[in-house]
Amino acid sequence: MTTKKRASKKSAKKTKKPVLPSAPIVAKGSPKKFRARIRMYRHGLGDCFLVTLPQKNKDPFHMLIDCGALARDKAFMTGMVEHIRDTIRDGKNNGKARLDVVVATHEHKDHVSGFNQARDVFTNDFDFGAVWLAWTENLTKPEIKKFKEAKANAVRKLTAALDSPLAAGGGLAGVDALLGFSEEDDTTGSGKVAEAMDYLKLRGKEAGDLRYCEPGEDPF
Repeated sequence: MTTKKRASKKSAKKTKKPVLPSAPIVAKGSPKKFRARIRMYRHGLGDCFLVTLPQKNKDPFHMLIDCGALARDKAFMTGMVEHIRDTIRDGKNNGKARLDVVVATHEHKDHVSGFNQARDVFTNDFDFGAVWLAWTENLTKPEIKKFKEAKANAVRKLTAALDSPLAAGGGLAGVDALLGFSEEDDTTGSGKVAEAMDYLKLRGKEAGDLRYCEPGEDPF
């Protein structure tokens, strides 16, 4: 085997991505009856939890908490969301999969990129019952708008600083990685974090239940 062929094989191994199963996973020893089931999708640096609560004489209650990852492309995240859809449908292919509540904890790519990357699946194959977001997304409050503007300004300045002599000298070590949580990255199809939040707000309004959660609130 030539050196070129060996290098090609080695490169192929490195770029090979994990493939998600097409059918819902049932962990060995899982009981058929349960009070709550929590599935954490170990899909890379990111969060995605599907919480299922059985209801008497009703379909199970499903809550999705976040759906995002860093360095995952559109195809991978779409496959993962299709797996969530098929898990909720539980073998029934008729109708949409219902998420009673969709929660986005905060505006970082590793928590919400999937709502951009798998937008078509979320739009075509899912019904949303409610959307819960943090109080920091309520743009009807003037102080939140000021906060968003200050953050955007800081990101612009830091991005510009990365091209400065200060960055070349190691004075901004780690800043590039930090900005990766909120930057636009078309190579993975993740788009802007703000676009994911806008989409979730729209789905919440369409469902008639968009809630901005604040610290110290009573349970509801």
